[in-house]
Amino acid sequence: MNANATHHLLRLAVLACAAAVPPLGAQVAVSPADRVFFEGSTSTIYPLGRARARVQQLIGDMPAQTVTIVGHAYRRDATNVRGVVNAFRSEISVIVSISPRTPSNASSTFADNHGTPVAVLNRSWVNFPQTDRPTSEPAPTFELRIPWTTPFPYAGTGTLCLETVVHGNDVGGQPDRNFSVFQDGHDLSRTSSRQPGYRFGLGCAAQGTTTRANATMELIRTATSLDLEVRARAGMPGASGNPALSVLLLGTSAVQWGWPSRPECTALVAPLATVVLGENDGSGNLDVTLRGLGMAQPGRSLIAQVLSLQPSTMAGTLSDGSILTIPNPPPSELLNVRIANGDDSSAATGTVSFSVPVVELF
Repeated sequence: MNANATHHLLRLAVLACAAAVPPLGAQVAVSPADRVFFEGSTSTIYPLGRARARVQQLIGDMPAQTVTIVGHAYRRDATNVRGVVNAFRSEISVIVSISPRTPSNASSTFADNHGTPVAVLNRSWVNFPQTDRPTSEPAPTFELRIPWTTPFPYAGTGTLCLETVVHGNDVGGQPDRNFSVFQDGHDLSRTSSRQPGYRFGLGCAAQGTTTRANATMELIRTATSLDLEVRARAGMPGASGNPALSVLLLGTSAVQWGWPSRPECTALVAPLATVVLGENDGSGNLDVTLRGLGMAQPGRSLIAQVLSLQPSTMAGTLSDGSILTIPNPPPSELLNVRIANGDDSSAATGTVSFSVPVVELF
């Protein structure tokens, strides 16, 4: 099959992919607002992974209705890190106000971002449960919850300034530790929207090696295009005169098919399209970007896996799988911003960033 035909099939697979992700349960708000339906593009240590920190979020995508907020919460990152984070506790205070500023003109001086501050939680110890990597993305619940003692009435208009101050913590009996809590986070950009794949299953090792083949994939959507980045690792090694190829298998149905000659290798997708990605290097690695995949409806999902093959010997291996969710186009306006000092809970200033924690207000 020629390159034009395989690229056409790939576009068809993208455009015909499965149903949209269903909404989660009701909340007062989630910000960034579209992360109700989507995993964030990154993980973050702010604020709960710090021993002492002062972190504000200016939230400009609140619902246009009168609501009463009684707490806020964070959820576990699903795509970037696997593994358990043990229960811990943090000493926290929370201040909320309606900001005189919007996210686009946030100040690095914390006091400048507050209107009339309300202490909704005085300095208190908050217990957080053990978490594991979610079995789907996004996480079905915001498990890392911070209830407030004083409700905050939101009148349906204005930018909410949410300030979370961490005064100390206790992580497994060790006080005041910075640690990896693996909160879900999202990088906001006006030019592109990135959506990492949710990795599942296990790849198998190339013959003669012990390292399992794996592949990290990410969809990048701009206002005019949809691209797929693939970073394949530990596949079949290529050599001069004996190249090895990586082939993308892409479909909408998950399977569990064993490779007849290699029972330790499992096909995880029934492919609708196969695309030769290119030749591996001497370590079996390949980085490639497939461009111009069409403009499928956001929220629809595909399943992908990389087959690595040495045509001369027909020796091969399979990577782990990835669930790829079509992202929204990039926003025209950035409606959430983080201002953070990750080392000093009494700091007057912090760093302004559009890489924000995904937060639920309840």
